[in-house]
Amino acid sequence: MRLAHNVVAAVISVLLFAPSLPAQPTPTIISIDARDPGTPFPHFWEQTFGSGRAILSLRESYRDDLRAVKKITNFESVRFHGILMDDVGAYDPDRRIQNPGLAAQSASDPSVYNFSYVDQIYDGLLANGVRPFVELSFMPKKLASDDAALHAFWYKQNVSPPKDYALWDAMIVAFTQHLVSRYGIDEVAQWYFEVWNETEHRFLGWQS
Repeated sequence: MRLAHNVVAAVISVLLFAPSLPAQPTPTIISIDARDPGTPFPHFWEQTFGSGRAILSLRESYRDDLRAVKKITNFESVRFHGILMDDVGAYDPDRRIQNPGLAAQSASDPSVYNFSYVDQIYDGLLANGVRPFVELSFMPKKLASDDAALHAFWYKQNVSPPKDYALWDAMIVAFTQHLVSRYGIDEVAQWYFEVWNETEHRFLGWQS
């Protein structure tokens, strides 16, 4: 009897001094009308293909593949890295020539931007019925805050933040204004834009 008394006393002690349990939430009732026609849920992400770096799209073999896949799948857009990388040549504060990578040619304007390759890249997509899914990356070397912040990919893209955010802002403004000027706001308004790539991973050097 003494053991039973002790057990009862322990139970009473727990009930008296233990923190009160939270109240159980009121159940929510959800009614589903299976006869309702519902609303469309288009899987727009299934209409976009990913590919390698932007500069690769200038290859005729790339465009051959683009046309072949477009014919089979009728996909709508393509996303790639590196539209702002140095091999595309969009940004160079010391620019003295046009058309980076080609024969030297005096620059015809004092701008730090050169969208010649950008135009060829996007023209090639649009000519084949494919829109660009624009990823704003990676950091041009002359705008990077850390020359050594290179990603492990073999082409060693710079993933550091800009050394001057005002310069970065000016470049993005000039880039987007150029797109609207060349392709028209009605066309560009149908494109998807993405700032950087996989910012939760090591593609964002200032968070790694």
